[in-house]
Amino acid sequence: MRHGQDVSNQTETLESVATDDFGGFALKDYYLEGLPYFLVPATAVSYIMYLGIGGFLHWYYYVRQRENAHEWKTQPTKWLSPQLERHEILLGASSLLIGSILSGIMSCYIMNGGPHIHVYYDFLQHGWLWAIAQWPAIFIWQVNLNVKRPIVVGLNFIVSCYCTLVALGLLNVLASQDVSHSMVV
Repeated sequence: MRHGQDVSNQTETLESVATDDFGGFALKDYYLEGLPYFLVPATAVSYIMYLGIGGFLHWYYYVRQRENAHEWKTQPTKWLSPQLERHEILLGASSLLIGSILSGIMSCYIMNGGPHIHVYYDFLQHGWLWAIAQWPAIFIWQVNLNVKRPIVVGLNFIVSCYCTLVALGLLNVLASQDVSHSMVV
């Protein structure tokens, strides 16, 4: 008996048992099959770089050249307390963990063929014009995220929407063209 039901087929796979144990939840259903193989390297590489490069820069400037702070530091007499320094490292490490997890999930989703994200590996898939036209739209969208004034944000939003619609229109036109007739340089 399993969950109050008679299991007559004794050749259940591990996947079906795991799916039943978690109420029908399976990573494969969400295009996240093999997720640990993406999360572990993403997190490991991030922390190796953070602790390696950040640790070296901390040692090189804040430990080794503390006496010569007037040569490299804008405010040579101001230093973080040890408590704030620990807080800074922990905040950076926790933010890095969140970013690494999101990066690993996105990579896994894309590599498993997730239907809502499209990564183009070939410029000729939509043509060179789309490859060039998407950059202004991306730039304007990123600028929109960094501006603090509401009027400018509104104007940037309108411009970014317009550029995105223009780019999407170009994408539709280019996608309808036959790739074999496009110019290859």
